[in-house]
Amino acid sequence: MIKNEIRMFLSKKNLLCLLIGIISVLLIYQFDYVAKYKDYPNTKLEEISEHAKDIETYAKAYQNRLERIRKEYPGHPKTKEAEIMARVWSTYSIRNTNLGSCWKWPNRYEKRIREAEDELDTQLVEVSKENIAVGITNLYRNTKRDWKQRMELRKAYQNMNQDVPINKVIPTGAYVLNDALSGISLMFLLMMILIIIWNFDSWAADFEQITYKVIFTLPYGRKTLYLARFGTRFLLSICGLGIMLGVLFLRAVFAYGTGFDDYVIVNTTATRTFGFFKTAWSSLMRTDQAVPITHSIGISVGVTLLFLLFAISLIHFLSFTIKNQMGTIILIAVGMISIVTYSLYPKESSAVGGNVLLYFQSGSALHGALGIGIPLMLSLLMIATLALLGIAMVWIEKREL
Repeated sequence: MIKNEIRMFLSKKNLLCLLIGIISVLLIYQFDYVAKYKDYPNTKLEEISEHAKDIETYAKAYQNRLERIRKEYPGHPKTKEAEIMARVWSTYSIRNTNLGSCWKWPNRYEKRIREAEDELDTQLVEVSKENIAVGITNLYRNTKRDWKQRMELRKAYQNMNQDVPINKVIPTGAYVLNDALSGISLMFLLMMILIIIWNFDSWAADFEQITYKVIFTLPYGRKTLYLARFGTRFLLSICGLGIMLGVLFLRAVFAYGTGFDDYVIVNTTATRTFGFFKTAWSSLMRTDQAVPITHSIGISVGVTLLFLLFAISLIHFLSFTIKNQMGTIILIAVGMISIVTYSLYPKESSAVGGNVLLYFQSGSALHGALGIGIPLMLSLLMIATLALLGIAMVWIEKREL
């Protein structure tokens, strides 16, 4: 029975899709990961240029404010705050100009870029300690949480006597694996498309070709036949994705190394909480922590495997109940487009964390953006999968085929 299922899965269609998938992986690496890496300096230059005028305006405004306080209100309680902000904005303006020059030749001025970035972030420690409101000035270069994450990463690299990479998207083996498993990437989209193609006809094809009558005359119960096909196809699908990820990893290692000594930010509230929590960055900021990238990859692998187990069980159930290949693929495609579209927009509602269909976003979950702890997420995925299989078992026994 298992050998027959393996033979059916390894059809010309599925093997051709695997070959196309491997070729697509190489194209994604070259035209997505490598392209972003090479364009990173230009992206930084555009960012620096975009904020240059605002920085100069704020620097002058805070300097004028300090002079006015000293002149008109000597000894005012706000004097210290005004001095800090005037100094910080003045330094920001100078460093921003220097960074703009250095990012034109990042390889030559890598050390200067790293020092300037360090100084810009370090001087904000005083602003944070004094709890000075910065409003919409973008002084933290995005939110205060982003600033704290940069500080955490810098500290982690320093503790290991390593330099902080100035280019944040170096396509190393570890980086591409972490991104591929994050849930929102071209690589993950390709993986999900292949999962659908490999499994949408698992039962629908047999019902259309009337071969299901032969299958159910085998000396096994209906439940056993269903579970055997589901388990075999799940394992073979994972093997197919493993081959593709292996190709991606080896291609990246060959070009830029393993990257296993890199660090990323995860939120410990997300990794340790068995429950739901608020997704406001101000509350999550306190529990952000720099960890080895292998730690993030390991958690993402677990989340992805359980989500794929759930997804494949859902696809098999739809294929069995709809009994039509076209109807199955259309329904799955519409559902997938809806889910991906919905996930692109940030949500503050705690209901997001309770939506099992969104649990493919391991990257967002690790940063606390889904508002659900990883332990609970894994548990709910397992419960949802078992529930689907249970419903399928009841359906198989009660319904006429």
